[in-house]
Amino acid sequence: MPMRHALLALLLIAPGCGSGADPVDVHAQLTAAGEARLAGDWTAAGAAWDAILSDLQRADDPVIWLTATRGSIQAQAATDGPGALARTEALLLELGAEDAVDVDLFGGLASDLKTAGALPEATEVVRRAREAFPDDVGLRNMADRYAALSGDAEPGAEEAE
Repeated sequence: MPMRHALLALLLIAPGCGSGADPVDVHAQLTAAGEARLAGDWTAAGAAWDAILSDLQRADDPVIWLTATRGSIQAQAATDGPGALARTEALLLELGAEDAVDVDLFGGLASDLKTAGALPEATEVVRRAREAFPDDVGLRNMADRYAALSGDAEPGAEEAE
């Protein structure tokens, strides 16, 4: 019986091991970051996303890591579009080295930048996405919308090229 209790204790303790980050704290931080973002408080949102990233390695939880990374980039985009674009490029290079970049990630990152008010940087991400996925209709539509918003071209103009 003692061996059985030791195994049970190990199973209960093991999920807490790893990064050292308490899952409850991470979820509370995710909530705080999301609430700040929704309130338009980009400074608080960025600080909350960065706090998550300081305690979390990508290998610990890739989904939460990517969520926090995207949130941090989006918060930065509200005040530093070029810096956010540079971080977006670095993220795409890192994930691209592992073939972990798809059209949805490109579109999501572009949308994050646009939402934070960094339309020129969002347009650049879409342009690069179109290079990687030239036949994607969703990206073409996104490029057309962003061009119309920036006043650079009429919707559908890119298709005529």
